[in-house]
Amino acid sequence: MLLIYTRYLGIMKINTNPERRMKVTRYMTGEAYQYNDGGRAEAGFKGTAGDCAARAMAIALGLSYKEAYDEVAQANKNHGYAKSARNGVYKEVFSEVLERHGWVWHSAPKFEGRKARAKDMPAGTVIARQAGHYCAVIDGVIQDIFDSSHKMVYGYWALKVNRVQEARDRVVTAKLRIVNIETQIKHALVSGNSIAMNLMSSNRKRLGEAEMEFDMALDDLIIISKEEA
Repeated sequence: MLLIYTRYLGIMKINTNPERRMKVTRYMTGEAYQYNDGGRAEAGFKGTAGDCAARAMAIALGLSYKEAYDEVAQANKNHGYAKSARNGVYKEVFSEVLERHGWVWHSAPKFEGRKARAKDMPAGTVIARQAGHYCAVIDGVIQDIFDSSHKMVYGYWALKVNRVQEARDRVVTAKLRIVNIETQIKHALVSGNSIAMNLMSSNRKRLGEAEMEFDMALDDLIIISKEEA
């Protein structure tokens, strides 16, 4: 069972730091880490706890801390454990909770000669699983109450991507680029402006590249649509 003890050094350092008592305490910027309690203090919770799952969930999913806490606690109860989120949660139980919100598990990326860290997580927002800990990671930066960027990451949860919609978006973006370049070419021909005419060759080259990009995006859409059907 994943437990984060209140005597863990990282937590104690944060809790005894004078900056913790400043009016603005929710964020403390670091190179690979930002202080973020997920709204715990604002929700009226006091002291320390092994509530990393609730905190990470609140931050990553944009929920209030109490909403995340209550959902994790209920999941623990449903699986025969105490109705609490302050003493850890099994990965399988937490995964079940996140799946209800459309989040899916991914194995950590592999590197030759080293283990994956939070900085290696994909762009966007994920929840990383480390040894005895969960943390929200946004664009490679840990959002938590202590810096665990030195710890390896076993895997992470991320919001399931609609691959078909992403492919459609790429097609639309490529088409808009074509229209934009064609408009520039038409304006140059109509105006006869010397500067615009000098850019004609460059624009025609860009148009060819955009058309190729559009064809590739369209092919991807067809393939992905068949795979997801």
